Amino acid sequence: KRDSLEVKDIISTVFLLKLVHALIASVVLVSICYFIPSYEKYLTIVLCLSFIYLTSALDMGHVLQGTQKMYLLSAFSVTAKAFSLLLIISLVNDPSDAILYAMISFGANALISILSAGYSIKTFGITFGIKAANFKRHLIKAVPLGISAVLVFFSDSVDLFWVERLMSAEDVINDRFT
Repeated sequence: KRDSLEVKDIISTVFLLKLVHALIASVVLVSICYFIPSYEKYLTIVLCLSFIYLTSALDMGHVLQGTQKMYLLSAFSVTAKAFSLLLIISLVNDPSDAILYAMISFGANALISILSAGYSIKTFGITFGIKAANFKRHLIKAVPLGISAVLVFFSDSVDLFWVERLMSAEDVINDRFT
């Protein structure tokens, strides 16, 4: 009983830390778009990247792997990707549907994350009212990981901004930099 409570506490803490890191990274990037006028035109792209990052924070595949429930993770993945493929085949008709295609593609990974989180929360009874002392202890230990997550997310986004500085935004959007 004590071990299951400890595992539940660890899963809850890690889950919340991932969400906190994702929120911080997303807020930093969105803030850059608002406070640096030349980057305002990238808000849509930054919001898409933030959506991907936030939904990956929901992913609890590591819990399913650790509890040897890989078959569930595989089932979630196959189901979401098959549904995504059906949507793409039925809704995407030509290059003008690029945004729809991207949304469906992002949505497949988001669905996998939501399904794995939902199953893990239901099965393991993950709580969101964790002890402040435990959260603080794990948060302090996770600060380097959080900083690296923010920096990686920021550097990936800066690549796009850097390319735009070399050319116009229209060239970047129309893939004219190859």
